[in-house]
Amino acid sequence: MRGKRFAALLLALVLCVSATACTARQSKYGSAFRFPLCAEPAQLDPQMADDAASVEILTATMEGLTRLSETGEVLPGIAAEWRTSGDGKTVTFTLRKAMWSDGTPVTADDFAFAFARAVDPATRSPLKSKFANIVSAEATDKTTFKVTLNAVDEAFPRKMANTAFYPCNRAFFENSAGHYGMEAEYFLTNGGFTLSSWSHGEYLILRKNTQYYAQEEILPDAVRYVIGADESDVAHALSSEALSACAVPSGQEAAVKRAGFATATVYDGVYGLWLNAETEGLSNAATRRALCAAVDRETIAETLKKEEKRAAVGFVPPDATCGGASYVAETDTFGDVQSEKKNLSALPQLTLLCGEDELSVSLAQRILQSWQKRFSLYFKMEKLPESTLSARIQSGDYQLALGTVVSTGGTAGEALAAFSSGNSGNVTGFSDKTFDGLLKEALAADTKAAYQKAEARLLVGCPCLPLYYPARTFAFGDGVEGVTVHPFGGGVYGAVYDFRKATK
Repeated sequence: MRGKRFAALLLALVLCVSATACTARQSKYGSAFRFPLCAEPAQLDPQMADDAASVEILTATMEGLTRLSETGEVLPGIAAEWRTSGDGKTVTFTLRKAMWSDGTPVTADDFAFAFARAVDPATRSPLKSKFANIVSAEATDKTTFKVTLNAVDEAFPRKMANTAFYPCNRAFFENSAGHYGMEAEYFLTNGGFTLSSWSHGEYLILRKNTQYYAQEEILPDAVRYVIGADESDVAHALSSEALSACAVPSGQEAAVKRAGFATATVYDGVYGLWLNAETEGLSNAATRRALCAAVDRETIAETLKKEEKRAAVGFVPPDATCGGASYVAETDTFGDVQSEKKNLSALPQLTLLCGEDELSVSLAQRILQSWQKRFSLYFKMEKLPESTLSARIQSGDYQLALGTVVSTGGTAGEALAAFSSGNSGNVTGFSDKTFDGLLKEALAADTKAAYQKAEARLLVGCPCLPLYYPARTFAFGDGVEGVTVHPFGGGVYGAVYDFRKATK
């Protein structure tokens, strides 16, 4: 029932500060923990919310039939236990005694109603596809919820921890008169926290849910999410207690280290040379291969070694997993330069975007020099602030770019799916039917060998030349303990920070 345990160092990093006497300290911001929120939540409706900010809040305040431990293990949530039929297509969940934050019981009908809403055409849920394998979902009594599947899915209990499958109280929803999840007063929770206050554009305040069945596991009394928090000076934000935890932007690592703040590091992205396949001249895979093959990898490797960067060997970041275990990429070279040279004769002058930091500029110059030396190609270089560069890459507004793309999922399959045809996360415009087919087979088999075949095909299509795996660092305020950081923007967990056991 518990499922496979994900490798702890890959899916969660628990901050353990040296033991000290920790008591909640008052500051000008109060004693609540304070975390940054990337944007205003669109709506706190589990069957509708697909933006990162909404999912972050839902994960903290709601709970599904199952939940995930700090290391990715599937744990009982509102369902105390479950059993699977002999043919593997029927899963029956038995609910524990649990309450909504208003003191009413959480029942099997709350889940049946939520599932029905998600697939109802009138709801127009963007999450409807997540329910595609479900034939029926019914409450056979108040504490029994039976789900029949179209095909066997061993990972089904794990999926039930996703926010899309959270319950919805029918009476509360109907009394909300179309405002469900839009304001604090129209939001009912069943997880570790309640939504006490929502000041749009400014903050959301969560308070410990005294009705939660495992309230003794919830240590913080209050958490404040700061919408659009100022993270330009992390050391100042932490020392002033404006924030309790924060991602450290590139270039601020030294200042954070000098200030003595505890940190945690994740490797959930790929820094590489991204080639936009929708750009004139780069739509030809052979042209992209020639450009990548011409890059002087030995010189770049020396530069990365001096900077203590983790050289990339593939398209899948180190924190990604396969079948519940670590996935390590094993790619090959990008081919022979001379055999591809003929494809560059009609290539127009292009612009290579890069960051303003010293390393990015150095790498960009070395790449441009490689192309000048091998092919007499003289391209432009444009330096951009990190945030602008990231936005340009994510929107596909570039020709060539050096930058980091963080995977949106914690598995090798999800990392590779970012290159599939039509995927919203495909920043390169790459499209290859052979790769799509290999990826589909790999997702079904969920084996390292199958994923490596798909990854090898990317070498042929060459949408990106991986250079290194950037370390994304998170820093924590003085005395803050017990905060777990999840890679991949929260990935399967739905939230970057887990603060159920946080103390200060």
